[in-house]
Amino acid sequence: MTGTAFGPQGPNYSTARPPADPKASAGTDTWFKNCSAAGAKDGTFATADFFNVFIGNLRYLVRQAGVTLDDATDTMVYQAVLSMIQANMGGGGGGTPTVGTVPYGNPTLYVRTDGNDATADGSANTSAKAFATIQAALNYAQNIWSLGGKILNIQLGNPGTYVGFVTVVAPMTGVNIVGDPANQSAYVIQAPPTLTGYSALVYAGGAALNLRGLTVYTTRTDMQLIQAAYTGTISMSNVTAQFGATSPNYHINGVSGGSVNINGNVNIQGNSASALSAQVGGSVSVQTSCTVTLVGTPAFSVGTICAGAVGSVYLVGGFSGTATGPAYYGYQSGAFLTGGKTIPGSTAGVLASGATFS
Repeated sequence: MTGTAFGPQGPNYSTARPPADPKASAGTDTWFKNCSAAGAKDGTFATADFFNVFIGNLRYLVRQAGVTLDDATDTMVYQAVLSMIQANMGGGGGGTPTVGTVPYGNPTLYVRTDGNDATADGSANTSAKAFATIQAALNYAQNIWSLGGKILNIQLGNPGTYVGFVTVVAPMTGVNIVGDPANQSAYVIQAPPTLTGYSALVYAGGAALNLRGLTVYTTRTDMQLIQAAYTGTISMSNVTAQFGATSPNYHINGVSGGSVNINGNVNIQGNSASALSAQVGGSVSVQTSCTVTLVGTPAFSVGTICAGAVGSVYLVGGFSGTATGPAYYGYQSGAFLTGGKTIPGSTAGVLASGATFS
């Protein structure tokens, strides 16, 4: 419903604003006071003049920002403020101004394959409001908000392929990227065909990232699919990690102090160096009752799992499916803690330079 926003909706209203009370602009700050006792009637009366000032100012703010008055939403003033911040500071979706306000609660931004990075604010799951790329939503959130201690939720709003790298770094503290946990194959994050210089398609460094209900896919062979580094953490459930061409890299990689926590079922598809890799003090953990499913007998040139340079792979949950290549490869004090679980592979695992398997 439109037309009554911020105004009276019952009987006895006016369609023309009455003249303002000149006392309202006397230049002295005045305040409401309560009645001295129940029934005393000596408190401050709220007049039509008082309410009309508020209504007039709110409507002017919203209209000047180009936001449509609509009684069905509670976000008009919020949208107006963001719109004017962007207009006055040169921003658009994914722009560069740093505002640094603290959002109320843990904010949600929407991304759609038919969204618009140039004009979106992510406030609704519509093509006009949603971003087109996940990274634009991340950039926008960092430019607008101070997110320390907050969780940013990014909801993929429609099935399809979302082209672009995803990089989550400090000072962000936590990001959830969600497609549809019941239909992970329909929500695909895919690497751009030409943009270079990225170590991983999905990367977390010094920040926490949670992936749910999506597929991470590339036909390129110059990057890891999913990587956590430099105290970054990635948690994942109902996720498919898929190489579309044989890659010398890793499906899932915890490196340089980064950690990956598989806390729901994950599919591994396509050939690579390893399905799970933990190196240079990094770690990968498969939690209780979670299964890593190998789809279509992938080939792993290094080993289905790899741990080296004090990296660690922990298997509380286990594997399903078959693979070709070594079951595991450990080097330089890498550690496998498997609880006796079987690791898929067509040849025996290899331990070198102080690596351990238990």
